[in-house]
Amino acid sequence: MKIHQDDQLDIDTLSCFLDIDSPLAKIIPSFEKRLDQKEMVKQIATAFNTHKHALIEAPTGIGKSLCYLLCAMLHIKHFDTTIVISTHTLNLQDQLIKKEIPILQQALDFDLPIEIAKGMNNFFCLRKFHDLDPHTEAHETLEHFMTTTQTGDTNALHVSDTIKHKIACEQEACEQKRCPFFKECFFFQNKKRVQKARLIITNHHLLLLDLKHKFLEEKSAILPVFEHLILDEAHHLEDVATKVFSKHLDRKKCLQIVKLSSKQSLFTHLEKKLVHLDPKENLDRIQMHIKPLFLKLQEAIFDLFDALKEHVHNQPPRITKKTFFAPVDSMITHTLTLTETLTTQLDHLIQDIKTLDKNIDVTDFLAQKEDLEHLQEDIEHLLEPDLNDDSVYFFEKHPLCFYSAPKQIAPLLQRLLFEKMESVILCSATLSTNQNFDFFKTQLGLDSYEPIECQYPPCFDFKNQVFLAIPNPHPQPNEHAFLERSIDLVWQTVKHTQGKTFILFTSFEMLHRFYDKMEETNTDFILLKQGDLPKPKLLEAFEAEEKTILFGTDSFWEGVDTKGHMQSLIITKLPFKVPTHPLFEARQESFLNEGKDPFLELAIPKAIVKFKQGFGRLIRSRQDRGIVLILDNRLLKKSYGQMFLHSLPECHTCFENQEILLQKMKEWSVTGSNR
Repeated sequence: MKIHQDDQLDIDTLSCFLDIDSPLAKIIPSFEKRLDQKEMVKQIATAFNTHKHALIEAPTGIGKSLCYLLCAMLHIKHFDTTIVISTHTLNLQDQLIKKEIPILQQALDFDLPIEIAKGMNNFFCLRKFHDLDPHTEAHETLEHFMTTTQTGDTNALHVSDTIKHKIACEQEACEQKRCPFFKECFFFQNKKRVQKARLIITNHHLLLLDLKHKFLEEKSAILPVFEHLILDEAHHLEDVATKVFSKHLDRKKCLQIVKLSSKQSLFTHLEKKLVHLDPKENLDRIQMHIKPLFLKLQEAIFDLFDALKEHVHNQPPRITKKTFFAPVDSMITHTLTLTETLTTQLDHLIQDIKTLDKNIDVTDFLAQKEDLEHLQEDIEHLLEPDLNDDSVYFFEKHPLCFYSAPKQIAPLLQRLLFEKMESVILCSATLSTNQNFDFFKTQLGLDSYEPIECQYPPCFDFKNQVFLAIPNPHPQPNEHAFLERSIDLVWQTVKHTQGKTFILFTSFEMLHRFYDKMEETNTDFILLKQGDLPKPKLLEAFEAEEKTILFGTDSFWEGVDTKGHMQSLIITKLPFKVPTHPLFEARQESFLNEGKDPFLELAIPKAIVKFKQGFGRLIRSRQDRGIVLILDNRLLKKSYGQMFLHSLPECHTCFENQEILLQKMKEWSVTGSNR
């Protein structure tokens, strides 16, 4: 079967791989021919062939990962390209590596080099383990993992987060080639394999960080050169990019760089060598200048952050005036002077050592000097901010940390991503708002590229699978009676479904208020609250036990699949961003300056995407059936409510008072059980 002509994939032939008599159909149990799936393959192949970007909104059940993997693997097979697939969640990465890719390799009879690229702190550090006290908690478990793991990926290590952090590789502590375990290092072995791989699976954070390093021509890039990129869970791209291109400064970060105690062994090792080479000048420099400067700088940082903590106590979190730091200006200047002096002294030491003996490795001292230079840049950038640039400056008090973040992420993504790649395929179940991609394209800077756009209809029969209920009348979330009336309705719904309920919140404060009140009167149900256990353990308990109710905030609105285990989903409040957060506030101002309505054109579209994600937790297969109860009746009372409702698939709806709503709910359930 010829699937390419010259330098292009043959689109019609490619889609035949999804026919009922294809090799894939023989391998996948209960394989179904889906026209939308075939169409999606054609659109991705068209994007590859025409060097265009593509936006694809594909609902749960369409099999989008199979579509883009098929196109990617055949492109690699016939054109020897390198393709990167980036996801937001580890769950999706596992699904690709353990399920979809092996199936396609078998069907295509093609064994290509595949690797997962992860950041350094995901890997087991051999040096840290050998430095550990043998009596350390879980030492035996760590030793067994070290001797049996193939990858050193600590996500497969079953110990506490505290122990995992102690044993993980760190950029700041890495001795690289000086490390006695460098040749066996799990991280650097993975980096070598990634450079040779043809299909690379990674996450959005590492991808964007890597593009940033390449743009700045830094040596810490992990990914090889590539020209085709597939972004799944692409609705997260803006938020992840904002984090990657933001800066922060806190006491802990500063002390990691300047704490002398963590460098004592490094200086002791050098001093022993210098005794034989240069008995006076450089030993004096270390003992009389460099070490005391580290201590002075450490003390200055403690004093500075104590003063900053007191200074910001009654201040609003957004920094908008050049005079904001005036009361602590002399302390900032003192800290910068010490940092600059110490950097200069280290530079002199490095140059002298190179002259005395070229065999002495100065890698760690160069890294230390670079860290000090970055620290100086961060202090100048964040504590002496240029308020006329394109950043937003703000702080959080607990613990005290100063931030800068880009007001707009679109120009950065254009320059680092969309202009560099031949084609970027962006996929998600939730990219559109108001039935189009306009908002998403504008936010990411894609509108000027005229990308291919595809939206596919739902794969499930929501009209028969979902009972969508909104109480009317009902108090609004900011009214005093909301909590009591809502909890009464929640109990009625939960008792009707015998548990198996997710309750989604927009804040921990509201989660705790609901949980505490419900716990007071609970006798029959198992209440599972986010924060009491790690997320995987909570989901495991939810699926294993009967009559469970799970209370979750942000991370439970998406990336959670409890296929066949959920009977009802309750959304307490529409997921609007906090309007007073400094970054969101600044972005709203930008919309106003452009003559746009920030609520209608920014706040609502963002909330709709999150709302669709939350709704999508209930129905994960054709066999699922259940109730979605939304307690926020602004959906019915406010004009913008229709925009949220129109974003959902057509369901069986009931917008009545509590008594009628519960009666209709029971009737619908009985009808379903008789189907």
